[in-house]
Amino acid sequence: MKKRTLAFKLIAGGIIAVLIPLLSVGIFSSIKASSALEMAAKDRAVKGASKLADMVQEVLAAEIKVACGIAMSSDAINAASSSGTESMNNKLTTVMGKIGKDYETITITDASGIVVSDGVNGAMKGISLADRDYFQKAKKDGKASVGAVVKSKNTGNPIATIGAPITKDGNFVGVVVLAMKIDYLSDKVTAKMGQTGYGFMVDQSGTLIAHPEKSNILTLNVSSTAGMEEIGKAMTAKQTGVQDYTFKGVKKIAGFAPI
Repeated sequence: MKKRTLAFKLIAGGIIAVLIPLLSVGIFSSIKASSALEMAAKDRAVKGASKLADMVQEVLAAEIKVACGIAMSSDAINAASSSGTESMNNKLTTVMGKIGKDYETITITDASGIVVSDGVNGAMKGISLADRDYFQKAKKDGKASVGAVVKSKNTGNPIATIGAPITKDGNFVGVVVLAMKIDYLSDKVTAKMGQTGYGFMVDQSGTLIAHPEKSNILTLNVSSTAGMEEIGKAMTAKQTGVQDYTFKGVKKIAGFAPI
């Protein structure tokens, strides 16, 4: 599976119950049954993680196409070149009105990274996005990319970002930025699996960027969380597999796969 610039992992975890047999005669069969259940759970976890990874990759690939399509429009080129920003504002506002429930905003920057046009009535205008990874990649490599999940400079809410370069006569003039609400991805990833399973996603540093508990997003790092250090190493190393871990004192298993 092709890896994207946004290096992050998907995890589907399930709680493992520890069974204590009441009679010595039942120890062997109980251990054997528990082992078989654990093996089945691990197999489901890693397969589920791989399916989630494929699904999210397809979603992000579609969003990149949207960003690139906007970047090639004459309105975006004119806006980035400091002309015709009003026309682009109107078009982005119209787009946000139709599909905006999944986006915080869609913006256009100039070559220096300053927002010159947006779809939220100018709320982002004048804000610098020059320090964002997607802007730097677009300017340096001329390629569209998925950026890190960050806190919005406008609202402070977590957003998943995509940037696509805008060019005029072969020269870099700005970037189209899609700022997706984190719930757009999180709701797809964290759906309940079976009775105890759920999905969650981390970035390349191990920081949670999708989790059923919203308060954990961008605040909890699995690589430094007690009981999750080893699985954190495997995930940030972009491995595919399954492993036992402990989260808040509860024994779990997790399958993981990179995007």
